[in-house]
Amino acid sequence: MRNISSLYKSAVNRIGASIARQRDFRTTRHIVVIESDDWGSIRMSNRKDWQELLDMGYAVDKRPYERFDTLESPTDIEALYDVLKRHKDAKGNYPIITANMLVANPDFEKIKSSNYSEYYFEPVNDTYKRYFGDTKVLDLMCQGMDEGLIMPQSHSREHFNVCQWMRALQNGDEDVLTAFRYNMCGIAPKAHPEKGNQMMVALKSMDEMSQQQVLSIVDEGLTMFEELWGFKSKSFIAPCYTWNRKIEEVLHRHGVELIQGGRVWRLSDSDKTKHVFMGQHNRLGQMYGVRNCSFEPSTDKNYSTTKLMKEVDNAFAHHKIAVISAHRINFVGGIDINNRVNNLKRLDEFLTTLLKTYPDVEFLSSDKLLEKLFKIKIK
Repeated sequence: MRNISSLYKSAVNRIGASIARQRDFRTTRHIVVIESDDWGSIRMSNRKDWQELLDMGYAVDKRPYERFDTLESPTDIEALYDVLKRHKDAKGNYPIITANMLVANPDFEKIKSSNYSEYYFEPVNDTYKRYFGDTKVLDLMCQGMDEGLIMPQSHSREHFNVCQWMRALQNGDEDVLTAFRYNMCGIAPKAHPEKGNQMMVALKSMDEMSQQQVLSIVDEGLTMFEELWGFKSKSFIAPCYTWNRKIEEVLHRHGVELIQGGRVWRLSDSDKTKHVFMGQHNRLGQMYGVRNCSFEPSTDKNYSTTKLMKEVDNAFAHHKIAVISAHRINFVGGIDINNRVNNLKRLDEFLTTLLKTYPDVEFLSSDKLLEKLFKIKIK
């Protein structure tokens, strides 16, 4: 019976995805958008902590986000810019990274001092100071905006579920407490590493109380984003592509017009999913974006430039915009420098191949894509 149910759900999902793909926004222009999530959020603290957790028996060498991901450093950003500056589109624009940012991280000391009874956070600029002693990362991002290399957009306040995390700490979850001691928001359980870090679905709400907390977090995150950068975020990407209609209402109040995501939208207050198409509008007039290409070599063992180019070719062959998913993990080297070095070589190779294959390609950030969508003639 369970197999029949699974087969039915799989068939429904395939049909839903197929219908959505047929309805995607169309244009004959060769537009490429690179959307990169997780900037500003902490993950693994440093190489020393990584080695200690490995020695304790945690599978941090097997799980990509524990193996490679950490807060971006000035060196990471400078190295990324060096690659982007080697390439320009026909209009003289560099490939631009839409850097979807988290604007806060836990204040571990204050939480510990409260005996895990209260949650406290620190603004991301304080996190940068704590890690690197200054705010050079933010200075470099401002420089990158001026040069057309990077464009921050909102990814909510934190990239973990505050309510779920605090409950686990209060209940004495051994794995979560161990991660806490290393300034981490959860970790794949030692006994069941295949489960991964269960805390990352930041906007999941289990009941009315957690729903209200999530709405408050989204609201405050967007306010903090504007205070940090001096402008409102025109687009938003929910952590783990999980949100609901009430969250969209909060986004709307803050002027968010484009909701980034994948083909599948996971509802944060139920186990249901929905399929969306590029250019689809919700009841508030907001538009959904859909990622249809993937530059994720840190998490995809089968990644290759050939594979990514096939995805771009397919998008352009069907007169669609190529929206590339490229998480921060692919560009950082704080845990393993080879992760950054090797992936930037792959990025350089991809951009070289892309511009050679499509000399008329246009690079846009997500906020600029939003403006173009209303002006491009649908064909």
